[in-house]
Amino acid sequence: SNPKIVSVTPDESTKQCTVTALSAGEVTITATSTNGKTAQCKVIVKTPIYSLALKNLNDETDPPSTSAMMYVGKNLALTADYMPKDTTSDTTIVWSSSDPSVASVASGKVTALSKGTATISATVAGITASYEITVESCKVTFMSADYAKTIKELDVAYGATLSADDFPDPGTIDGKTFLGWYTDKDGKGRRFDTDVTITDVTLILYPYFMELGKGFYIV
Repeated sequence: SNPKIVSVTPDESTKQCTVTALSAGEVTITATSTNGKTAQCKVIVKTPIYSLALKNLNDETDPPSTSAMMYVGKNLALTADYMPKDTTSDTTIVWSSSDPSVASVASGKVTALSKGTATISATVAGITASYEITVESCKVTFMSADYAKTIKELDVAYGATLSADDFPDPGTIDGKTFLGWYTDKDGKGRRFDTDVTITDVTLILYPYFMELGKGFYIV
């Protein structure tokens, strides 16, 4: 009844026919005998999903990667790419994370929450595809007054700021006053305080002391 859905090829020698599915849909095949009698058969053609892959929308590599590294606080968008596109299967996508405390997922949006690894999975019509996520955090290191040792280390989310309690006691140097934490030694680089956003994967901060009565300074 619809040759776009199935084609019918009769074989006169065997009185049989070959039915070939062409596209999804429902048709009725009618056979008519030489004496005018007819018989009908309903044929339903389905196009089930046969493949599924997860793709990072920001990944331009070829072939696309099946894993990514993220920093705490960052997001990543995954899309579930299934074939065929004209499937008759239920295309509802169910997302899940093997460790939601490390990386959560909602409608393909992955959010990095803490250091570790997690497998993001999507299931469509009984077929599952996975994407591996490794989450790292930004590391902030505070150096001692003589720059010789580390006095504190913090794992911090990308884009976060530090609270006043996060900053350690820098110690003291006789005859000098503490002016603040800087990204380089001897007060060079940029000053770092509670309103600075962390965008460096590795950040080392040095305390800066100035001799009392020398120059101008703001405490």
